[in-house]
Amino acid sequence: VQELSNLLMSNNTLITLDIHFNNIHSDEMYIIANAIKCNTTLKKLCIDGNSIGDGFRELVDVLKYNTTLEILICNDNFIGDDCAKQLAELLKVNTTLKEINMSANEIGNEYIQELVDSLKINNTLEYLSLSCNELNNDSICKLADALKYNKGLKILDINHNEFDENCHEYVMEALQYN
Repeated sequence: VQELSNLLMSNNTLITLDIHFNNIHSDEMYIIANAIKCNTTLKKLCIDGNSIGDGFRELVDVLKYNTTLEILICNDNFIGDDCAKQLAELLKVNTTLKEINMSANEIGNEYIQELVDSLKINNTLEYLSLSCNELNNDSICKLADALKYNKGLKILDINHNEFDENCHEYVMEALQYN
């Protein structure tokens, strides 16, 4: 990981970094996040299938001020409920990210309102996947409400969560405003 970090800090041509399924944990994510802070060319980061957990917070802190990364693929990293809160903090200030995939991260309902509030003000993000998480009817309906205000989001992937047909209809109605 340290060698990768050194490469990221000194490389000025790399635009995609795919390090999925490399058994990266939170302490290693901290090292990678600090390297990304110095990199000004990276546009796509794939870190899915690791166990970054709390390391996601470090990455978010760096990406708040990053002006090059456009795509973040961070599926299956066991981040949990805190992920929605951290993602909300990121979307409030980052105007570069266009695509975020946070599928299968055990995201629940605790901080979903913070995420919804940030989606109402961020019009840069075009694609957000929260599929295969633990979002219920209430959370999905709140996300649908954000679509009424957010004109930039083109795709909201909420497949394989815990919502029913009534919620599905509510989402369809909200899409009429987007």
